[in-house]
Amino acid sequence: MEDVKNLILNILEANNVKNIKFANDEIRCCCPFHQETNPSFSINIKTGKYICFSGTCGVKGDLYSFISKLTGVSYNDAKKDFEINLQNLKYNNIINETLDLFKKENKQNNFIKYNNYKFIELKDLQDENKILKMINISKNISDLVKLKICLTNPYKRRLVVPITNNIYEFRDITKKSDKKCLYESGIKISKYLFNIIVNKQDNSIFLTEGTKDAMSIAGFGFNACCTFGINISEDQIANILKLGISKVYIMRDNDEAGIKSSINTYNILKKYIDCKIIKYPNNYKYKDPNEIENRNEFIELLKFSII
Repeated sequence: MEDVKNLILNILEANNVKNIKFANDEIRCCCPFHQETNPSFSINIKTGKYICFSGTCGVKGDLYSFISKLTGVSYNDAKKDFEINLQNLKYNNIINETLDLFKKENKQNNFIKYNNYKFIELKDLQDENKILKMINISKNISDLVKLKICLTNPYKRRLVVPITNNIYEFRDITKKSDKKCLYESGIKISKYLFNIIVNKQDNSIFLTEGTKDAMSIAGFGFNACCTFGINISEDQIANILKLGISKVYIMRDNDEAGIKSSINTYNILKKYIDCKIIKYPNNYKYKDPNEIENRNEFIELLKFSII
């Protein structure tokens, strides 16, 4: 609830709301929708309900309608942005608490040094499960991939995904950066393939856009790989063939770019290997594979969508 409070306070301050005070479970302030000097506006942190007690105004509603009215965005966008920002705030708090704990306990031996960076493996963090839940990755896959957190700038707090023994993806899972995924200068990432083989008896593999998508699918018990975006290169095709794979299921994101990419990737890949496209049903509730919550939902999708 503290994170919700802080995020609402940030929104109020960013929109120049005056006389902000906090009492019990309520934030009280001057109403941003009419001029006043004595605060008559209240937002309940627990319920999200807001109301202006002024007889000349009297606006009321839920938190997302308040943000929508205050900022001019749609209700759905207000809800989506608030939930994303809340997740970002929770993630940053978890990492900051972890870093503070390591400073106090002086666990220098737990740091992994790479070039000018320091990493800590996710499995060594006190709040590992909270982070894994936020990024929708299972612990067994996190341990298998050896996910890390970067502790040094410019990639501090980023999720570190090992691509090879000395090439890493630095994922900004807080989405505050213009670039969600970064690689060290000089790395041509299209030369590489990120792959997770969890079932050696299965000669098929799911091909995704991003590493989180591939890790989620691997968590459901299927072999998975990603091409770091919507395109596929000759080097990546060669790497797929080296895996001894006989069939590829193309599973790009469930958006316009992803759908076009699936068709383009299919037209390229079919020259080299048997491949199929995973077609999302109309109005499917998830936008990309990383959002699918469990194996049963994934299996259900596959029953009707392979073309």
